[in-house]
Amino acid sequence: MLENEYNFEFPQLYKELLEDRMLDNTAHHYLLDYQFFGADFEPFSFEESLHNYEDFPFWDKDQSKQIFPFAQTGGGDWYGFCFCMKSDTSLPIVLMSHDSDYALFLAENLEDFIFYKMLMASLKMDEECDHETFITELYRVLSTHKKYLRREYVKALEQLYSGQMEGLSENKLEEIYIKETACTRFGEELYCGI
Repeated sequence: MLENEYNFEFPQLYKELLEDRMLDNTAHHYLLDYQFFGADFEPFSFEESLHNYEDFPFWDKDQSKQIFPFAQTGGGDWYGFCFCMKSDTSLPIVLMSHDSDYALFLAENLEDFIFYKMLMASLKMDEECDHETFITELYRVLSTHKKYLRREYVKALEQLYSGQMEGLSENKLEEIYIKETACTRFGEELYCGI
């Protein structure tokens, strides 16, 4: 197991997601499996994550820079656990660009990251999808993801989905995210090149 080989200690939520096949995009439903518009999230199986960690030359094995990828964007950037920033209370999630030596701090932990991505999914991308179908889709994903989120996050998402969604912007959603999670490092850049 990777935890033994590299001294990584993965969060319980990650293990639960793996067990529930939420990181298997061939499963009936999986993490952030939105239809009609892009969530910009493609999960890796544990084997894919391990392969990417071990074989991709950009990842530094120096413990001060270790990032373990668990998903990617449509453009090939990787979401990963930033073990070099791990503390007793958090294991931050970063977005690592495939063409940069920097990672972008997104969340203090995996639960906050899921909440962040679910907030961002409320920005309608597919103009061919009518509003009612769009809202139904947001609630569908929320119904399969509730068990992985704090009650306060579920409540915030339900309030967002049931309210006025016209004119939502990325900045507004980031404000909600920072307020709900008290994340002070959101958007901070971290150097992690070789």
